[in-house]
Amino acid sequence: MAESQPSSKFAFILHADVVGSTALVQQDERIAHQRIQTAFRRFAETIVAHGGIAHELRGDAVVAEFEKASDAVSAALSFQKDNARSNAESSEPIRPELRIGIGMGEVVIGDNTVTGAGVVLAQRLEQLSKPGGVVIQGAVQEAIPRRLPFEYTSLGEKEVKGFDTPVRAYTVDIAAGKPIPEPEARPKVAETKPRSKHGLKLIVSVGLLIAVVGALVVWLKPWQVEQKTSLVESQVLERTKLPSLAVLPFNNFSGDQTQEYFADGITEDLTTDLSKLSGLFVISRNSAFTFKGKTSRSKDVADQLGVRYLLEGSVRRDADRIRINAQLIDTATGGHIWADRYDGTLTDVFDFQDQVVRQIVEALSLKMLPEDSKRLVGSGTTSVEAHDAYLSGLAAYYRRSPEANAEARSHFERALQFDPDFFDAYTALAKVYIRAAILEQDYADKLGIYWADGYTRARSFLANVQAEPNADYYVLRSWLNLNKHQHSNAISDARQALSLRPNDADALEALAAALIFSGDYEQGIVSAEQAIRQNPTLMGYPLYLIGVAEFARNNIEESIRRIEQAKQNTLSKRADFSGMLASALGQRGDLEPARIAFDEYAREYVNRPARAWSAKTQSFVNPRFHAWRRIDLAWSVYAFPFSDNDVLDRFATGLELAGATVGLGRYLPLSSSNRLNGPEVKTLLYDQTIEGQDFWLSQFDWQQTRSATGFVEHTGFDIHPGLPADATGQGEIKDDTLCETWPVISRIANLCVTVFRVPDADARARWGEYVMVTDTGPHPFTVSR
Repeated sequence: MAESQPSSKFAFILHADVVGSTALVQQDERIAHQRIQTAFRRFAETIVAHGGIAHELRGDAVVAEFEKASDAVSAALSFQKDNARSNAESSEPIRPELRIGIGMGEVVIGDNTVTGAGVVLAQRLEQLSKPGGVVIQGAVQEAIPRRLPFEYTSLGEKEVKGFDTPVRAYTVDIAAGKPIPEPEARPKVAETKPRSKHGLKLIVSVGLLIAVVGALVVWLKPWQVEQKTSLVESQVLERTKLPSLAVLPFNNFSGDQTQEYFADGITEDLTTDLSKLSGLFVISRNSAFTFKGKTSRSKDVADQLGVRYLLEGSVRRDADRIRINAQLIDTATGGHIWADRYDGTLTDVFDFQDQVVRQIVEALSLKMLPEDSKRLVGSGTTSVEAHDAYLSGLAAYYRRSPEANAEARSHFERALQFDPDFFDAYTALAKVYIRAAILEQDYADKLGIYWADGYTRARSFLANVQAEPNADYYVLRSWLNLNKHQHSNAISDARQALSLRPNDADALEALAAALIFSGDYEQGIVSAEQAIRQNPTLMGYPLYLIGVAEFARNNIEESIRRIEQAKQNTLSKRADFSGMLASALGQRGDLEPARIAFDEYAREYVNRPARAWSAKTQSFVNPRFHAWRRIDLAWSVYAFPFSDNDVLDRFATGLELAGATVGLGRYLPLSSSNRLNGPEVKTLLYDQTIEGQDFWLSQFDWQQTRSATGFVEHTGFDIHPGLPADATGQGEIKDDTLCETWPVISRIANLCVTVFRVPDADARARWGEYVMVTDTGPHPFTVSR
């Protein structure tokens, strides 16, 4: 039979083993085999009855995957109850007991094995269980509907081997006097051709082949189901067929902690270069760096990241002399494919990186396509000083704080002083300023700028890269375009980023977001699942995007489950996660949890920068100065750029139920059905004067007059970041957007906006007849003549 191709998926994972199996075999080998076989057969039937799929793992253990946390827990408790009764009724001294752990995470399935971080975590949780018991991850407990009759006992935060952060764990049991929930009725499955030549029955064949290896019971999987691969799974599978590799953080052996940035930078550069190869699957830098400073077995690391090959090494630097050791490990065999040492000066570091890439291509027999070679030419630098400053900037940027972000800016600016054509430094500076525009106000304050200027400066730096754009350039443009509700441009930019760097997790997340908010939910989930596979230890945002897609498809239960998973798998609080969860809970009718989620959303919302210049006080004011519990519905809805009007209305209704304040007109429906096309925009705006006020408080006036040829005069509130109170520009219609160049901010080629009509009479009375969406938000207006 042909080997199965590996597939990757996110699931709830059940891991169980037989307590004291060696001692049982030593008592009576024949009876032990028989009793364990019987227990596993019952367990297999229970797993399948609850919608799970059972897999062989190793030795006397079993692993199963479930789509729902409640199914996994019900199956575990049902088996433990049945097994306890069977043991009590048995007269044999050999009575196998199992411990069970349940976690959630990614698994990689192929060649009759199942691996991945999810399996490892479930195994660690199982080791916390008592015989006959079940221990679950905190995230699993939160994913189970509260209506189910389970009782939980907290074990607190547990340090588990192979994981950076402690894991919340709970024991779980059925409430006294309550029955274990019955398996849900499932669609009838057509009979499939059995894998074995023996007449195996529908869905699962139950037969165990037992052999003794040493004193352990070797259990072989008898029941795997042949399943039809969905579109999502098949497309994710395409990249998991490739040789898979992670570049682990190189160790700093310089004896100088200040050189840590240089070792990290070598790792970053190698990850970036290898990620450009279309024939190689490379885990993202962020996931690989979770193993920095840890001593773990190569096989354990590979299992958690879901890869076969590991590139690791060390760096020793003394002034301008460097020594770099590198080795490529095949974790399937434990052997080294190659190892080498490079001695030289800092000027040789670029040659070293090129050599490593070439050697990996040769060692793994990768086929180099012409476009791969073009990608490797890239947008780097030949200046050692510029490269060194750039690496220092990356080290500061990844520390993720307002102070470190400002420090990163100074390093990237220094890199450009050494090499004004270093395009990677320009895009890095753009990322620094984007943070100031979209994150907490402290980021802008530490850079000494008004928050909206973050957009202006980011676009200015991106303009320097237009001649030779890199992947980061397109990723940033994709996010900026989605923020302005320009879905097709956001999709195009994200795909362009992936064409330059096929392994870019940020590009996959950008593409997933653009597709999902545009209404292409299935393809968006494809990209989100790929992002999880690419970045398995930081899966919060793509999980959230899957939750958004499920909400749009009106799968409310699945949406809530995914968003709750996302909140458990993110490094910091995110307002959008809580806002989406609040609406989904409101739609489900869980009003108190919905209000709690909305309150959390509101608190995070007001911490984001949203200031405006007040001509009256000659100072910056925050339009969100009001009590956070009174967040307006319109403000909330704008931040979620759904293009489908029905989805947008369901989302708004959910927020209303969760406690959002509803004003006149409810919200601005910035959906595709209300968007003006190019000819309509030209007819509306050319040879016309329009007048508007700010969206947030309707306190700041602005006016624009355009000629028949697109010449524009602007006065008043700066609807574009960086635009002064009086400015002139020239515009043209591109596709369905109005694109204008403003000489006063000449480094930016053009600023393109979308225009929407406001169909609701109450909304028109509150805001105006039309809305223009820029980087800083929606700007309502009315045609004055």
